[in-house]
Amino acid sequence: MNDFPRLLEDFFVKYLPVERGCTTNTIQNYRDTFVCFLEYMKSECGVTAERVKMEHFEFDSVSSFLNWLENAKGISTSTRNNRLAAIKSFLKYVGYREPKYLSLSTTILEMKSKKRKSRP
Repeated sequence: MNDFPRLLEDFFVKYLPVERGCTTNTIQNYRDTFVCFLEYMKSECGVTAERVKMEHFEFDSVSSFLNWLENAKGISTSTRNNRLAAIKSFLKYVGYREPKYLSLSTTILEMKSKKRKSRP
């Protein structure tokens, strides 16, 4: 069974707005992250949205996704780090809801944000 669609829906419908009380802007930013991730999975990995599984959130896949955002989409380091934060938040939630994904989520939670160039 594919748990990803259910977990993602619960994350956006129950967890972010109700349990965390996140603002609409935060929820939209997190949504944009997953829209981009699904686009990446389709264009770079050949995996359509309905076939994305929790197992696709392994370290190498997330790292490649973040690199793709910077190189193909031209996003800033700050936006890249925001996308990583959204994925970490989702996987932290998943680790509590579905302990079978705890090792998967722990690996991503240890990923470091990319250092930004300081402004003069």
